[in-house]
Amino acid sequence: KALFGKSPVVFQNGRLNVPQRTITENALDVIARASRDSADKANETLYAAEHFTGMVAFQSPFEPGRSVVALLASETSDLPQMITDLDDIDVIAGVQGDLSVVNGDGMTSYAVGDTYWVSDLPWWLSLAYWLSSRPLLLVIGGVIVALVVAGPVYAVLKRQEARRLNQPESDT
Repeated sequence: KALFGKSPVVFQNGRLNVPQRTITENALDVIARASRDSADKANETLYAAEHFTGMVAFQSPFEPGRSVVALLASETSDLPQMITDLDDIDVIAGVQGDLSVVNGDGMTSYAVGDTYWVSDLPWWLSLAYWLSSRPLLLVIGGVIVALVVAGPVYAVLKRQEARRLNQPESDT
């Protein structure tokens, strides 16, 4: 039970369930620009399946920065087939987010849990990643950089213009 402490799913009433997020959590997601799938949408998929077979991934409750990837099935006999299916590139391409449910020949995936970092990026890549989800700030930053670069270039060109205009014409 302690292992699944940070899991995006809980086991209730004999089924896996994605808990609803609170209003505060949803508001923080908007501010942080986190893209999460609806818990209702994920629960529809979980409830529609007669038997659950899939994967759940989340940050380890025992050591931050480490991940838990749990392969789960309501019928243990389904696990070997799921592991075999993970060799198929079409199936593995469908595994995205933190909850993936086997459906027919592929996977249906959802991002329903909290995101976390497992590594460090150099500061310039961290800044680029942060700006990549904020295009308005990227545009404003581009305009500021253009103005900062244009100022000195304009000053140099004005100096050259003044020098040229103050030079006496030579009769050659």
